[in-house]
Amino acid sequence: MEYSDFRGISTLLVMIAFFVVVWWAYSKRRKQRFDTCCKLHLR
Repeated sequence: MEYSDFRGISTLLVMIAFFVVVWWAYSKRRKQRFDTCCKLHLR
């Protein structure tokens, strides 16, 4: 396995992780919790 193969695989894994986080953040199940957290006062 060459260095360029490792870079390609790591780029693919980071892209997959990014899309999973975006999907998680914008899922409808999380909306109510995020709205509640948005209304909390920062101290």
